[in-house]
Amino acid sequence: MTALETVCAIELRNITKRFGSVVANDGINLALNRGEILSLLGENGSGKTTLMNMLAGIYFPDEGEILVEGKPVSIRSPKDSFQYGIGMIHQHYKLVDVFTAAENIVLGLDEGGRLDIKAANAKVKEICDRYGFDIDPTQKIYDMSVSQKQTVEIVKVLYRGADILILDEPTAVLTPQETEKLFTVLRNMKADGKAIVIITHKLHEVMALSDKVAVLRKGKYIGTVKTSETNPQALTDMMVGHSVTLNIDRPKYDAPVPRLTLKGITCYDGEGVKRLDNVSFTALGGEILGIAGIAGSGQRELLEAIAGLHPVAEGSIQFTPEGKPASELVGKTPMQIKKAGVAMAFVPEDRLGMGLVGSMGMTDNMMLRSWRKGKGIFVNRKDPNELAMQVWKELEVVTPSTDFPVRRMSGGNVQKVLVGREIATAPSVLMTAYAVRGLDINTSYTIYNLLTKEKMQGSAVIYVGEDLDVLLELCDRILVLCGGKVSGIVDGRTTTKEEVGLLMTRVGGKRKPLMNNSMKTPLIRLAKREGMDKRTVWAIRVGSILLALLLGALVIAISGVNPFKAYGTIITGALGKKTAIRQTVKIAVPLLGCALAIAPCFKMRFWNIGAEGQITAGAIAASYFALYWVGKVPSAVLLLIMGAAGAVAGGIWALIPAFFKARWNTNETLFTLMMNYIIIGVVRWLQGGPWEGRPGSQIIPMFDQSAWLPEVFGVHCGWIIVLVLVVVMHLSLHELHQARLRDRRHR
Repeated sequence: MTALETVCAIELRNITKRFGSVVANDGINLALNRGEILSLLGENGSGKTTLMNMLAGIYFPDEGEILVEGKPVSIRSPKDSFQYGIGMIHQHYKLVDVFTAAENIVLGLDEGGRLDIKAANAKVKEICDRYGFDIDPTQKIYDMSVSQKQTVEIVKVLYRGADILILDEPTAVLTPQETEKLFTVLRNMKADGKAIVIITHKLHEVMALSDKVAVLRKGKYIGTVKTSETNPQALTDMMVGHSVTLNIDRPKYDAPVPRLTLKGITCYDGEGVKRLDNVSFTALGGEILGIAGIAGSGQRELLEAIAGLHPVAEGSIQFTPEGKPASELVGKTPMQIKKAGVAMAFVPEDRLGMGLVGSMGMTDNMMLRSWRKGKGIFVNRKDPNELAMQVWKELEVVTPSTDFPVRRMSGGNVQKVLVGREIATAPSVLMTAYAVRGLDINTSYTIYNLLTKEKMQGSAVIYVGEDLDVLLELCDRILVLCGGKVSGIVDGRTTTKEEVGLLMTRVGGKRKPLMNNSMKTPLIRLAKREGMDKRTVWAIRVGSILLALLLGALVIAISGVNPFKAYGTIITGALGKKTAIRQTVKIAVPLLGCALAIAPCFKMRFWNIGAEGQITAGAIAASYFALYWVGKVPSAVLLLIMGAAGAVAGGIWALIPAFFKARWNTNETLFTLMMNYIIIGVVRWLQGGPWEGRPGSQIIPMFDQSAWLPEVFGVHCGWIIVLVLVVVMHLSLHELHQARLRDRRHR
C-alpha cells in the first residue's frame, strides 16, 4: 500500500475554467495518488463538478494543465478520458432502460467484429466478483433499484479499464444500508490500487471513507487536509469561510391544528402493483411531519396522491383550511385543487423532470406558478422576476442571471431554485421530497430553517428525507412507511434511530415486511392491460371508439351537416367499391408499416410523431433509384436497392432528432413534428424542380413498372410484407413483455 500511495495518478496545475463572465474554477492545484480516496468538498456552485468534468473530457480547461502518471495530457472528449484510465460516474445515470446491465456496459465500445454478449456477461461477472458488486449482467435496467443502476455505471467505467474513478454525489439516493455496501466496494477498489474522487456534501460519509479532503470555495482551491486530522466543524468552516453552527432549531408551535387528514389511502402503479396500502394519518398545521422509509416504500406515491398527480384507488384525503370547512381532494386534478382554495406547494423528487423546466431560466420557472393569474393576453413577468431575484439572493444561487437555463446549473443550485419557489408561495401545506438532496451543508441548514419558519407560521410541512439524523433533529413526528403500509408514527423528540430503522424494515417493528401486490382493480382507474380482465379491456376499447364517434357526430352536427350522412359518405368512399377498397388498402399499407416502425420508439418513451416525414424521406430516396436506375439493373435488384435506400433515408431522418435528444435533450415531440414540414418542402422543390416531369406541371413522372412491387396471387406484395412484419413485431414485443414479467417474478 505504501508503494501505491507514492504514485501520483492525477495532478491538476493552475486549472481555470470560465463560462462567460463566471469563473467556475480559478487556478486550481490538486493531486491524487493511487490507492487513495479523495473527497472533494465545497458549497453548491463552488466548481467541484466542473473541475471533475474537465478530467472526464466534458469540458476543456481555458488555462492550466492536467498530468496523468506525471505526464501532461490533453483531454478533449470522454474518449480521451477513458484512454488515460479516467472514468466518471455522474449524478444522473445515463442508461438505456430496455437493455440489460451487460448491454449498457458494452454500449458504445468499438471492439471490432460481432458483439459476443456471452463473453461480455462473463467479463462483467468477473469484475463484480473481484470488487464485491451485486448485479446480474442479464437483468434489465427497468427492473433495477437505484443502487443497482449506480453499480452498472461503476462497472461500465471499470469495464473500459478505468483506474481513476470520479463519483458525483454517489450516495444521494441510497439508503444507509446501500451506502455502506458501496463504501465496502470502494474500499476494495482502493486496496486494488484505484484512485478515487468522491464529490459529496455528507460530512459523516467523508469522515468514514476518505483519506484526504480537498476544499473548494467560490471556484478557488482552499486546501487539502488529511481526514484523520480534521472534523466536520472544521471542514464546514473551510467551505463557507466563517464559523457555522450545525444545529437545527426545533421550536414548538403553540396550538397545532389538523390540516390534512388521510383515511385508508390505497394506490396502484401502472403495472397494477399496490404501492400504498390503507395509509391513514393526520398532518397538523404547526408541525413538520417526517416521512421515513427504505427507497420505494411508497413515499413518492404518497406525496403525488395528495398533490393530485397519482390516482387514488380507495380512501379519502380531507383538507381543512384556516376557518373553513374540510374539502375532499381525491378525484380532483392539481388545477382543481388549486381552484378550490387549497394552498399547497410540492417539491417533487425529480427536480428537472417534474419540478422545473430545464431549458428555462429562474424567472420563467417562477412564472409557472403564476402565469394563469394574469389578466389579458400579456404575461406578467414583473412579479416572477422579483421572486427569482429574492430566491437568488437569499439562497445564494450561483448563476450568471435569472434567465440562465436551470439545466446548466449545478444540481444543488437547481434544488435551491425549486425549494425557494415553493416556499415563497406561503402554502398551508408544504410537501417536500428530499429537499436538501445535492445541497451543501450550509444551504441544507438554511432550508431546514426555512421549513421551520413555515411551520411556525402555521403551515403543515411534510418532509420526506433519507438522513435519519436530520429527521430526528428536524421533525416533530415521523411517519414510517414499510412496503406501502404505515409501519408506525413516532415522536421525533423521543424516538431513536434504532427504533425508526426497525420500523423501516418491519411493519410495526415486529413482523416481516409485507408488500401487498394484489391485482385488485377498482371500478375506474388508469392501468395497463395486465391489471384488468379481457372483458374490461374490450369494453374500454369499444367505449372509446363509440365516444369518439359520438363527439365527432356532435361537431359535424354543429357545422350544419347530417352526421349519419357524413359517416355514410366516409364508409362508402373507403369501402363502397372495389376501387375504393383497393385505394384504402394502398394508403393503409405504408401507414401500418410506419406504425410498426415507431412502436419500439414509444415503447422506449421516445415520443416520435414525425412518422410522416420519415416515410417521405424514405420515399424520396427510393424514388431516386426508381427514376434514374430503371434499365440499369434487373427489376428484382432495383426493388431491393429501393427498399434499402428507403430504410436508410427514413432512419437517417429519424436519427437527426434522436441525436439532438441524446446530445442536448431537445423535445423530440416538437422536433420530429417540425421535421415533417422540412421534408414536405423538399418534396415541393423536387416536384417543381429537378424531378418535374413536364414544365409547369409540378408532377413527378410515373415510375416504370419495373420499379413497382409485384402482386402475389393477386395480392399486392407490400400488403404481404406488412402483414409478415406485424406478426414479427407482435411476437417480439410479446416476448419482451413476457421476459419483463419473468424478471419481475424472479426478482
